[in-house]
Amino acid sequence: MIETAISNGMTVKMDSLVQLTLANAIATVYKNRVVHPVQYYDLVSMYHTATGDSSVTPENALVKPEFTRWAAMTIKRVVARMRKLSVLFNQGGKYRHTPADRLHLILHSDFTTSAEAYLYGDTYHNEFVKLPKAEEVSFWQGTGTGFAWADTSKIIVTPSGENNPVTVHNVVGIAWDRDALGVSNLDRRVTTNWNPKAEFTNNWYKFDAGYFNDFNENIAVFTLGEPTGTQNSVQNSTRKTTK
Repeated sequence: MIETAISNGMTVKMDSLVQLTLANAIATVYKNRVVHPVQYYDLVSMYHTATGDSSVTPENALVKPEFTRWAAMTIKRVVARMRKLSVLFNQGGKYRHTPADRLHLILHSDFTTSAEAYLYGDTYHNEFVKLPKAEEVSFWQGTGTGFAWADTSKIIVTPSGENNPVTVHNVVGIAWDRDALGVSNLDRRVTTNWNPKAEFTNNWYKFDAGYFNDFNENIAVFTLGEPTGTQNSVQNSTRKTTK
């Protein structure tokens, strides 16, 4: 039982490091979205521009079948573009391409569930509307007190090299090259110390772990944009920043 508890605790710590690695990449891409717009996709705003339908908001997007269909198409399109050599999906302006066997895609489970219900349920040819093969997460950083979309789709993280936290709302997914993000368990070990007086041994379970974000490799982030009511202030702030 003790061994199981220790192993479970180490697994939880490693999972937390994986979440931090993803959150750091998402926050960095979001922070630099004006300079590198091809890496960041505000799906709701893009849908408004493409269709003229302003009835879709970040709060109701996941129950809108037409938006879900369009968003699935957009994600598939971006993933396909990442396979071709370009300088657009990384922040260093390096020529990179990401073949299918090197691509990782993680999507929020609320989005994939919506896609399955609204896209696969009313068609006889599911292969035409299926999302790209992806892993799923039920939350990016935490659940709060429940599983409300506003909580599970939000991250608050201070990116590496920065002093101020960045908040990103409505995160749908992230696609990246295998060389862009990674977590390594460098040295998992057990050390012991014998107590001769009491005649027992202390076992110390340890591991060294590291992570990396390489922004010279391909990364793309998908969100539903800013919560309704904050978009204008964000746009005004962006304009001031880019002057």
